[in-house]
Amino acid sequence: MSVNKNAPRKKFLSPTLLIVGGIAIVSLWAGMNAVFEAGWLNLKSVSGGDASTKTIADKTPLIATIEQETAKLLDKPRTFLLPSEKALAAKAAIQRGDYAAANQISAEMLARSQLQNWRFYPFHLFMDNIIPREKNDAFLKNMNDWLKQDKESAIAYMIRAQYYLKAGWQMRGYDFASKTQDDRLLAFRNYLKLATEDAIKSIHVDANNPFGYFILLKIMSANGNTDAMENAFQDSIKKYPDYYALYALRLKTLMPKWGGSPEAMYAFTERYAGKAPDHSPLKLLYVELYASLLDTAQVACNSIEGEDLKQCIDTVMSKIISSTLADQVYAALNLYNKTDTHQFNLALRPILLDMIKTRGGERYAGNILQLAADRMGSQNQLVDNNAGHNNYMLDELTGKTWYRNGHYENAEKKYKEALVDIDHALFPDEEEKAMALSAIYDDLSDVYSKTSQFVNVIAYQNAASAMGGNAFNEYRFLKCHAYYRLKLYAAAVQECTGLIDNGADIQTRFWRGKSYKALGQSDAALQDFSVVAASEGRSYQSSAAIEISVIHGERNDMVNMLAALNQYSFLFDEETQSKEDLAVSYNNRCYAHMRLGRLQEALDDCTASLKYGSLPDAYQKQQELIKKLMPAVTG
Repeated sequence: MSVNKNAPRKKFLSPTLLIVGGIAIVSLWAGMNAVFEAGWLNLKSVSGGDASTKTIADKTPLIATIEQETAKLLDKPRTFLLPSEKALAAKAAIQRGDYAAANQISAEMLARSQLQNWRFYPFHLFMDNIIPREKNDAFLKNMNDWLKQDKESAIAYMIRAQYYLKAGWQMRGYDFASKTQDDRLLAFRNYLKLATEDAIKSIHVDANNPFGYFILLKIMSANGNTDAMENAFQDSIKKYPDYYALYALRLKTLMPKWGGSPEAMYAFTERYAGKAPDHSPLKLLYVELYASLLDTAQVACNSIEGEDLKQCIDTVMSKIISSTLADQVYAALNLYNKTDTHQFNLALRPILLDMIKTRGGERYAGNILQLAADRMGSQNQLVDNNAGHNNYMLDELTGKTWYRNGHYENAEKKYKEALVDIDHALFPDEEEKAMALSAIYDDLSDVYSKTSQFVNVIAYQNAASAMGGNAFNEYRFLKCHAYYRLKLYAAAVQECTGLIDNGADIQTRFWRGKSYKALGQSDAALQDFSVVAASEGRSYQSSAAIEISVIHGERNDMVNMLAALNQYSFLFDEETQSKEDLAVSYNNRCYAHMRLGRLQEALDDCTASLKYGSLPDAYQKQQELIKKLMPAVTG
């Protein structure tokens, strides 16, 4: 299965097989990259509970330990609201039909926003958090009602444009277009058309809001390098020549995978960064260019694995990297010493992070990370001789490099160094420092999840939530999952429910289903698993479908067990399922057929299971079935 390399990359763990009562259960759990939209202030959870877990139903000594570990991380409660939390308040107002309140909150955020070196803050961050994570018909209906009541609300048009864009990508998925069904591509294009119309209307109503131009370019970038994109870009920078995000968006559409070329990328960067003054934020486009060229090399080597992939990327990079680009990148990194260091950290971080995540590009990412450390007076070594005086952002990214290589102890060490260095960094206010702390706490919770330190997972997620709301926390379902792993099932249900009520991703519902099942509430579990199995999240889809069949099997309801397995036909699709999952699915269906007396169908399925795997359970049933069918064959 091909994956669109422009999509956020997800890492999945290997399935584990459990044999229970003749039924093989596969439990797939995805890489920890989900974001749930729940704001926190003074440790108050979105579900109405307390982040220190005092209200959790199954209060135990383990819960008390979690409270103590959380308290160690928090000196004092936060007393201010973050942009992400204000976005949640605006979203809640939209959902209850209070459009005047939503407009007032949005207008206040816009009034305090300004174009800075590399960002339009805080309005951009506010708008990033105002849309539900999943397609939500009720939210769209309310947005339509808002615009019926007020046809001159530029902000409402922007919000609905963002909703259409997100819904379109969710409908399309992130595979290459050649791997995407025609009906999904058509739906995607229809959503883009609606989003474009709304973005244009927002600019027509209020041309003095830079974000309207940004969202228009973001929508148009989904079609790649087109004349319409170029025209819109020129109109945008004519109005806002200092809005860096517009240039970064346009550069990405010039990548070969979007219909551009390395030559076009170089020409664009030279035109806007090369002619800019030495201290201009546009100089950072050279680093963007380097990262985009690395991504271009990775896409060109897409079908190659292992050491061959690294060699392929080396070959491509040697052809597309100019002799002067390294010097230009080095000079661009010196902006750290010439501009606002905090803003530079925030602008550079996503560029370096994309490079770190580029499959096979570790050497190039490491080189740029070291160049950045040189120019920013920091050290990336694991043994730190400069503790308290390094750049916390580079500490964090070095930790992410260790994390991606599976060296979780080293990642933890660098993340904890980042916490020390944050205390010595310059921030414009406590709000932005809180968000930086939140990101590191969140990173640490992921490390602890990987190393099965589930008490720490919850404590650090509590701290991340207390400090940063939902602005940067990418792994929120980990807390729900950690309660499940600690066998605090009632707490897991409570936590998961709070997240689900506030737009959590599908994996949260999966773990709530697992928790309901562990509590013996199989009907509630079936409801959650049915939602997950019907979703587009392939990593959990298969696990949920199999869980449904297992519940019916445990109820001795073979008719519904078989019906469930047949209903979710993707379980038997070689194109989308791993061999391990196929072996499990065929084995479970063999079991259902066998119990229903359909011996030949059962034998066929057990034989298919053994084709994809070697489950002892499948082999045992196959031999038993052959013996039972033998008289019929010989007769």
